Amino acid sequence: MTRTRQRPGLHEANRSAAGRSYWVVITESNQRLLVEDATPSDLEISPNGRRLAYHSRSKRKVVVYDLPSGKISTISKADASDYRLYFSPDGRRLAFTSEDKLYVWDGKRRRVPGFGPESILNGWLASGQALLVDDWEGARAVDLSGSVLFSTEDLGYLGPLLDGKTWIDVDYDENRFTRYGRRTGRRSMRLPTTARLQRVECWTSADTFVISTYGYGPSNYYRIDIETGEAEPLPALVPEDLKEVRFPGCAW
Repeated sequence: MTRTRQRPGLHEANRSAAGRSYWVVITESNQRLLVEDATPSDLEISPNGRRLAYHSRSKRKVVVYDLPSGKISTISKADASDYRLYFSPDGRRLAFTSEDKLYVWDGKRRRVPGFGPESILNGWLASGQALLVDDWEGARAVDLSGSVLFSTEDLGYLGPLLDGKTWIDVDYDENRFTRYGRRTGRRSMRLPTTARLQRVECWTSADTFVISTYGYGPSNYYRIDIETGEAEPLPALVPEDLKEVRFPGCAW
């Protein structure tokens, strides 16, 4: 079993009789670093490959490892059920939750207001200027001061957000999506009858995003134009055992 995310690589070395996992980080320069007492869900590598954040279950702490310098920073105490880790797109900041509070660490830890017991952290906007938060009232994007950039009361699945002003509500039963946005307004669009929506994959520009589908259409992937609703099939021959597909321009 392996888990990789750009650079560096991350590989499971062995599993002890007690069930604890030991992971090895292999850097671009082929340096090998042992990460003990962690599972795949405990580990997060920054998009630029320079930092590793992980949750040490035995020490009950969140640790950030700066790979070029070798510096290790303990940034928070954390229980196994009480944290989420997300690096910003530029890799310079780490957002995490602890004891029903939301924090951002960039060398110093600071709390982001407005996060409560019912809130769930779901990552960053692609711009890196705001965080995505869900709770029982809906979804919202908040900046680091806690100011709400946008919110929606819809509790259904929301597609990825690019500009913080446009979002997609997916209706699987009706095989359609609804676009909301300050710039684009609201519009409901249906997919071709030969394609059934599986999920939103990513934004490819400010005006288009990619979805995966199943059915008997010309492709399993479509690029959607948020202005016209046109669904353009993408030529992609994907092996059944491939778990991840990337498209040019995807903001991951």
